[in-house]
This record gives sequence, C-alpha cells and structure tokens, in this order.
Amino acid sequence: MKGLTYTQLMKYTLAQNTYTRINDYNTAIRVKRDAGDKTASYYTFKEGEEMLYKQGQFLLTQNETVTGLKYEGIKKL
Repeated sequence: MKGLTYTQLMKYTLAQNTYTRINDYNTAIRVKRDAGDKTASYYTFKEGEEMLYKQGQFLLTQNETVTGLKYEGIKKL
C-alpha cells in the first residue's frame, strides 16, 4: 500500500481491522456451533460495518500476492 495519504491508510486499516474482527468472531461461533451449541449466533452488522467488512476482505485478498490466499467469510450453517 505505497503512495497512500494518511487518510486513505486509516480508512483501509479500519476496513481490514473490521473484516478481521468480525471474521474472528464468526470463526469462534462456528467452532461452538460445530461442537453442538446451536444457541450461539453469528455477528450482526451494525450500521456501516458491512461495507467496511467487504472492503477489508477485498483489500486483504487483493494484497495477498504471494500465496494467493483468499479471505472468505464464514459460511453460516
């Protein structure tokens, strides 16, 4: 992410952090649900978070050139 303004860097950092935070939460819920706890619920987006989540997912995928790793959301059961 070379050549970004400070504002752009902060915006992109927020987006990536939002994706990581929500994905980590949903991963923990998925583990609980796989273990039999069907009362655990996945993250519910607050206003504006879904856009940041998707942008963070895109940025992480776009910048992962070495392994080709794709950042995917948790598939809810």
